[in-house]
Amino acid sequence: MDIEQRKEIISLIAGAYPRFFEKRNELDDPKARMKLWNERLKIWDYRETLKNLNNHIDHSPYEPKISDIKPIIYKRAQDEIVDWEEQAKLVYGDNWKEIQEEIYGE
Repeated sequence: MDIEQRKEIISLIAGAYPRFFEKRNELDDPKARMKLWNERLKIWDYRETLKNLNNHIDHSPYEPKISDIKPIIYKRAQDEIVDWEEQAKLVYGDNWKEIQEEIYGE
């Protein structure tokens, strides 16, 4: 997610939950909270995050936690090499080759 998209998400959170970035107690640090959110948003997919945030706003009177709007789909770095065998193991488990043979007849 680029900087403008992150600003939009944070503005929506602040608009829907006005106290979100306020100091809540002596130990609270709103700047640290903003930094944490910014770092998480940076690696997330904008559309999925926005969809999750809007759903959260529609259904919850409480401020979102990071896990409440975290998308399932991550935006991959352009230079990241995808290990398709590892991805298949995550989806299908250790017997992924057998499942692949069943599906594709290979």
